[in-house]
Amino acid sequence: MNIYKKTTFAVFSMALLTSSLSGCLVKKPEKSNEAANDILNEKFYSSSLVIPVTINNKSYRFLVDTGASTTVINEGTAKEITQEVSYSTLHPFHKKIFSNVKTVHDKIDVENLKLLKPVKMFIGNEEVGDNEIWIAKDLSLLTQSSGTNIDGIIGIDTFRKFNWLVDNKKGRLTISRKSPPISTYSHCVAYEDAYGESPYFYLDYGNNNFIKMGIDTGNDGSDLGKDFIEHVRKQKGKITPIEYSFTAVEATGLIKIRQYIITGLTFNNHPVGEMIISENNNNQYFLGMNFLSRFNQYAFMPSKMLFCYNTNSLYKEHQYPIRHIGVRYYNEHLEIFYNDKKELDQYHLKDGDVIKSINGINYLPREIKKVREILSLTPKNKLTLIIERLGVKQKIVI
Repeated sequence: MNIYKKTTFAVFSMALLTSSLSGCLVKKPEKSNEAANDILNEKFYSSSLVIPVTINNKSYRFLVDTGASTTVINEGTAKEITQEVSYSTLHPFHKKIFSNVKTVHDKIDVENLKLLKPVKMFIGNEEVGDNEIWIAKDLSLLTQSSGTNIDGIIGIDTFRKFNWLVDNKKGRLTISRKSPPISTYSHCVAYEDAYGESPYFYLDYGNNNFIKMGIDTGNDGSDLGKDFIEHVRKQKGKITPIEYSFTAVEATGLIKIRQYIITGLTFNNHPVGEMIISENNNNQYFLGMNFLSRFNQYAFMPSKMLFCYNTNSLYKEHQYPIRHIGVRYYNEHLEIFYNDKKELDQYHLKDGDVIKSINGINYLPREIKKVREILSLTPKNKLTLIIERLGVKQKIVI
């Protein structure tokens, strides 16, 4: 059975509850770029790629999201910098495309799209001024999920204009005009793409089961269609359901997702080991940051249509979650939120509790994914929280 799925116009999907666990890889790369070719060299946190973008001499924070077909601007920011355009004025090509806008788990009606006239924006000193159309969306939930204020999303329309070099060991993203020599990396694989779509890889699931999966850097996790999950079950493959449903963010708002731990995927002859994936009914197949975080260094080179990387192993074993506590970034704090009351009652917690410290450590909002991981995986009776509820601090041991 060959699994070959085409996905179109996924916007973004960020987990509010789940965590992405980074791999531990080894090889140190050679110097891959001359400084003159670098557009931007930026620190990133918790695997999310967030970069400064300048519009009208003002700096904004944009999430780099290869799962987004086009640039997305937060509604409040959009009012400051540009104006809406009517769907009726679009070129017939764009009318056709925007009539079929999908997220990973849902579909967006064109009537609910706020289309924008693009304006010049700058990444570093590099101008991006030839995008065809932008979309305005309320990104407040994405801000809550990512632990930092998000003003917009860099979509694939901008992504494919540059080379993107990620060093997971150092937590640095380099954007370059010139692609690095492939000798910088120990492995390279060609990828596919198409207008408005993500780069695509093929993963092997054995017995000639090849899965075509898009790369979605705006997604904490990874996604498989329900049909493939059913196929794995029928073939008696190793797939373990995670008991609880999870709250996640998509362009359509908050959604509930089911997750599994799947074993047996292989990428470019590298066994992936265990990976947490989400199920969807929308025939969407995406690899997110819980896959890319396993590489030591990697680079997307659109001019060569190559993905190059350094790794000795992608293999990882996942610890089954011990508990499920949702966390969001709100009012400059990390707080417990988006949970079932019954789940929280057993821990004597409430939605809205502000997290002051965990096991004696104060975590910054940008470390939200690490906080989710700690809350999920710390053994029972080993998790000490200092929370603030209605202005009063409390100590809770879980």
